[in-house]
Amino acid sequence: MTAAGFLETDDLSSTDDRNEVMLVEERALCAKSVLEYFGRLLTFTMVVRSDQCTGANTLYEKMQDRHGGSFPGTGYVNVKPIKLPGGSILPAGSTGQLLSGDGGDLMVLLWEHEHSGWKILLEILTNYVNLCQIHYSGTGGGFQDVSFGSRGNAHVVTLRVEDIGVEMDEGGDETLVIDALDLVRSVIQDNPPWLRGSWNRWRPETQLWPIQC
Repeated sequence: MTAAGFLETDDLSSTDDRNEVMLVEERALCAKSVLEYFGRLLTFTMVVRSDQCTGANTLYEKMQDRHGGSFPGTGYVNVKPIKLPGGSILPAGSTGQLLSGDGGDLMVLLWEHEHSGWKILLEILTNYVNLCQIHYSGTGGGFQDVSFGSRGNAHVVTLRVEDIGVEMDEGGDETLVIDALDLVRSVIQDNPPWLRGSWNRWRPETQLWPIQC
């Protein structure tokens, strides 16, 4: 599904598969399918802390158990609009389905929310650059914030990549960054002109910058 099997870096791709010659048309069709799918994801899954559901700074409220509908079972609603990694806004009052056990310190919620997975990858790469700058230059000095999107709306709660359950090392998670770049490379590598046109339609508005750490 991710098209990473085209690359020598994919552990799921066997040696025999790598030696097989794939027709250009078949590869382009697979890459286009990944590009279109990842550019329009219909759900967003995140990890939330239980302390975000109580107290004066409550961000999520539990709903009564539901029967039927898109998300049956236990659900939560967000009481404030949330800016998710990648820049999309989850409107206040959106309903999320509880995927994990209820009552623990951490819960997994699934929201019915359309967004771009490519922009989330850009957020991950941006976060990696930020962490590298902090790690190598300290908390002050030449560090400049280059994270995704504007932050002008005080009524919107902005979540970072770490806030949704993505674990990042102090100096940046190189493995995660390599996987993200491999995914992009597998889609655009040796692509025909019509696929480049599709990429231009789905790519983030912000250009990808060189990562130097």
